[in-house]
Amino acid sequence: MTRQFIVRPEADADMDDAYDWYELQNPGLGATFQQAVLTSLRKIQQHPFSYQVIYDETRHAPLNRFPYVLLYFVTDTTVVITACFHDKRDPNIWQSRT
Repeated sequence: MTRQFIVRPEADADMDDAYDWYELQNPGLGATFQQAVLTSLRKIQQHPFSYQVIYDETRHAPLNRFPYVLLYFVTDTTVVITACFHDKRDPNIWQSRT
């Protein structure tokens, strides 16, 4: 079954903010972060149930080489990315998005 893949605007903004921060720290590191995000998004799209549920129906997919996770949920027809968060950030922030 093919599910519609949705990245919420706030999740997109999270990714942009992290990209900008990494790019300021070390030019080119933002692009490496972006590639890690795209790799995780592809894995989620191909195997949406392969990551652990951590809150209600929200799953988390850790990024390779970066302390970030993609947070998402799956329905019968969609996969919805709700956030891209640093793994040490207050979980109440992303939990309010679910």
